[in-house]
Amino acid sequence: MKKTVFIIVTLLLVSLVGILAYFKIFNKNTDNNVTEKAKDSLVISIISFSKISDETMLISGKIERGIVKTGDDVSLIGMGDEVIDTKISSLSSFSGTIKSVEDLENAEKVDEAKEGDMVFLTIDNVSENQVKIGQVLATPNTIKAHDKMDANIYVYTKEEGGRNTSFFNGYSPLFRFWNEAIEGKILVDKEIKPGETGKATVEIKEKIAMDEGMEFDIVEGGRKVGKATVTKVY
Repeated sequence: MKKTVFIIVTLLLVSLVGILAYFKIFNKNTDNNVTEKAKDSLVISIISFSKISDETMLISGKIERGIVKTGDDVSLIGMGDEVIDTKISSLSSFSGTIKSVEDLENAEKVDEAKEGDMVFLTIDNVSENQVKIGQVLATPNTIKAHDKMDANIYVYTKEEGGRNTSFFNGYSPLFRFWNEAIEGKILVDKEIKPGETGKATVEIKEKIAMDEGMEFDIVEGGRKVGKATVTKVY
């Protein structure tokens, strides 16, 4: 019994460290906004994960939109073509700004959590090698993974922390979706200068759950050099 309790506590601490790292690195990131059509469907971005058993995973994440309840059917989507259907078997929530591990230790077991909440949850019939940062848990059949999209892109100026040169056709920065930076490239008919917004097609090397209206960051050398809004997915 004591050994089991020790293992569970250890797994929770691993997840706590992951969440604290998330807030340190991503707290200033662009919100992943969505269209009116999809705004009520659940999306939980994965921050960290740990194995409880061969087919039960402990997930820490942020509810990007929607409401989640214990017992909800969800799909694990992104970082590939596979869609894994599972169920939320337990749920704990922490609302507000996370400043320390002590704050996270106050997370309480709940039946329901809402947009903006940080959550711990367990999912069943999923193995450790099937879970990746960059995936989301979502209401089944409400969002799909894509690796190509059209987007409106704004290029930060040097004063805003960005570049002093334009985005040209073939420019290959990193694109930050759901807590993960993905390699890819920008395709444009004409350059987009710092301080300007332009239309572009973006191709990325991993399939990411997304829909029209979602926002993402463009990153180079560890700093944000632009932001973008998805206008069409392929």
